[in-house]
Amino acid sequence: MTASLLQASLVNFQSGKPATIVDSSGTTITDVVFSLGTWDGSNFTDEMDGTNAWLTSGPPPVINTFQGERAMTDGSSDNAQAYIWAEQTSTGQYALVENASWIFPTYDALDTTADIFSFRDSGTATVSGFGNYDYASGVLTLVPEPSSAALLAGMLALGSVMLRRRAA
Repeated sequence: MTASLLQASLVNFQSGKPATIVDSSGTTITDVVFSLGTWDGSNFTDEMDGTNAWLTSGPPPVINTFQGERAMTDGSSDNAQAYIWAEQTSTGQYALVENASWIFPTYDALDTTADIFSFRDSGTATVSGFGNYDYASGVLTLVPEPSSAALLAGMLALGSVMLRRRAA
């Protein structure tokens, strides 16, 4: 345990922000939290320590960048594919964004250069079924969380049955 703590390093990540973020109805939204992490096909694991935030003020190139720090103490995500998770705080709508070039670095105590994972990197897209990203326009569309969609569908079905019984 002590050895891994001695080898700990902080790595800063940045990413250019999408031009526009909309919910599933097409309404522009701003209350979105972003996380950087790994995806195993069913679960997203946030790999960042400290604050994950889009910085929307400050001088270029700081403005409109994702920044966070990741303590590289155990190497569990070294060379793993990186993903960005976007979630609207008020509704839980989300998107999972990937790019084949986004790879977590291997620990290097001498490397102080930020790894840049940008939505504007060629090949950036959402994971199938997890929102939509239009590379040409820079529009990121969030979708309802699956359990929320299932709950809404169930409520509509129940309402339909109740209306049919009442009409009969």
